[in-house]
Amino acid sequence: MNKIATAVKATLTVLLLLVVFSTTAVAQEKDKFSEGAAAVTTQMKSKLSLNDGQYTKVLDINKTFLQQAADAKAKGGTRVVMAKAMKAIKDRRDKKLKSVLNSTQYKVYKANRTANYKKLRAFYEAQ
Repeated sequence: MNKIATAVKATLTVLLLLVVFSTTAVAQEKDKFSEGAAAVTTQMKSKLSLNDGQYTKVLDINKTFLQQAADAKAKGGTRVVMAKAMKAIKDRRDKKLKSVLNSTQYKVYKANRTANYKKLRAFYEAQ
C-alpha cells in the first residue's frame, strides 16, 4: 500500500510539473506576440497618426497576424505551401487594416508595408 501511494504521489508531481511548464511556455509565447505587435503598432501609430481607437484595433490585428504566422510556421510544409499560407495571412491583415485606416493612412501604410512585415517577421521567426 505504501509503494502505491508513493508511486501515485510521484506521478501526480510529474503531471503537475508538466502542467506548470507548459502553461509558462504558452504565456511566454503570448507575451512575445504582444511585445512584437506593440512595437510595430507603436511605430505605425506615429507614422499613420492613429487615434486611440485605431491603435487598439491595429494592435489586435497585428497580434492576430503574429499568431497566425506562428501557427502556419508550426504546421510546416513545403516552401510553396508556406508562401501561400503567408500570402493569405498578409492579405487578411491588409483587408482588416484597410477597414480601420482612412484612405490617407492606408496609402502611407502601403508605402511602409515592407518595413512593417520585416519587423513582425522578426518576432514570429524567433518562435
